[in-house]
Amino acid sequence: MFDTLHRDAFKIFSGTMSETYTRILERALSDLFDVPGMVDREDFIALIKDVLQETPEVKNEGIQSNIIYARLKDTGWLVEQKSGYKRVVDLDPAARLLLDFLVDMREGRLRSYGGEVVNVLSLLESLTKDPSGRYEALDSAVKASKSFLNHLRSLSANMGKFEEELLNKREVDSIFRAFFEDYIETFLISDFRKLNTSSNPFRFRLQILALCEAFPAERQKMEVLTSTYVSEGKAKDALHAQRTILRDLAFVRSTFENIEGYLSIIHETSKRIEKRI
Repeated sequence: MFDTLHRDAFKIFSGTMSETYTRILERALSDLFDVPGMVDREDFIALIKDVLQETPEVKNEGIQSNIIYARLKDTGWLVEQKSGYKRVVDLDPAARLLLDFLVDMREGRLRSYGGEVVNVLSLLESLTKDPSGRYEALDSAVKASKSFLNHLRSLSANMGKFEEELLNKREVDSIFRAFFEDYIETFLISDFRKLNTSSNPFRFRLQILALCEAFPAERQKMEVLTSTYVSEGKAKDALHAQRTILRDLAFVRSTFENIEGYLSIIHETSKRIEKRI
């Protein structure tokens, strides 16, 4: 699983400077690597200095920034190249995937799943309108469905963890602090509140299910998508392509057919938490 990563990639998170490295990588991702253009080595070092200046316990930012830059290279996070007379730097491809995942995982509780549901609907609609030109839409719909399902599971699990923590609290002030600071701000405001409003993203569920069921029955569109999968190298032959298409449509359909269990757990947990308060 980790063969593509440098064997020392996680070492920067195990020492006393772990939080500093975390802030540097997050800032670099948003300020340098998520915008167009090459990143000069000096610009990256300047970013490190900026982060270190926000860290009171760090002295000699100039020296430390060069040490940190070298360590990020040595542990496989950065790749340095020459561009004319300049040295440019980028994230290692495997390290970038890991960093994206870690950032998503940290922000998972505050992520809105409404966008994922609408995205699945839009992808299926575009596939239906133009199966040849938008053949990649089905792959994207499967990924968005997995992301949605994982987020719904995370929401349910996080609420369960909060309930357990709440049951272990005995002091009234700590209970109310946990309720208003953790439960209300983190769960209700970000996601759960939407389940009981007119903007509930699940209102698109029936449309998604209808598209998943209707597409296989449209013979001409299935033939177009099947031949496109074969010509684009996504399947070795027509039979393989058809099986892949039907499997992916079945996964999307199953995801949106079987969400009541998670919603029921979320509602029941919420009621128990509010009763405890």
